[in-house]
Amino acid sequence: MAGACNAELLDPLPRQAYRAALAWLDSGWAQRPAPVTGQPVFAQCDPNLANHLWDGHGVHLVDFETSGRGDQATELADFTEHITVWAHAGINAEAFLDRFDLNPGERQQITHLRRLFAAFWVMRLLPGGSAHYRNPPGTFERQASRLLDLLGSSGGPAAQSAPARSWSQARSKNCHLRTNRCQPAHSHSANSAPRPTG
Repeated sequence: MAGACNAELLDPLPRQAYRAALAWLDSGWAQRPAPVTGQPVFAQCDPNLANHLWDGHGVHLVDFETSGRGDQATELADFTEHITVWAHAGINAEAFLDRFDLNPGERQQITHLRRLFAAFWVMRLLPGGSAHYRNPPGTFERQASRLLDLLGSSGGPAAQSAPARSWSQARSKNCHLRTNRCQPAHSHSANSAPRPTG
């Protein structure tokens, strides 16, 4: 999926993030075996906030189809970088992670894994994919900025205030992932609003 999009069709900030993601992934970090930094935990493996139900007293988790044995660092990194968590709910990753007793190895692993999950979301939100249209306009640009911040690349913080393209502009620049060229956007009802995706 990552290598199929023509980056020249993207706006400058997403293009920078897309290229930074590919360069970081090509650096080989993702292929390195992850160090064992803590005890195994039961992992839900689906941090979409729609799977976290608040009843006024506590949070209840649902949707365990991908759950199983995992590690705390991966679960926490996946949660903090999920688009519904930071972009739609505004949960601050650092404040959230500070609530856990993490050893230095786990903190380092979380930092690397957050980059990996952020890169995943840049790829998932590319124009032409369903996640791009299920999220509010500007989400792709905000995700691009977030990835650049996590990678330590330039253009990150200032991009948070960059104007988002309108819904119709975003639809008109549909970067088709298979043919590597622009295609007409999927049709959307004038009354339908994009919904956050998982």
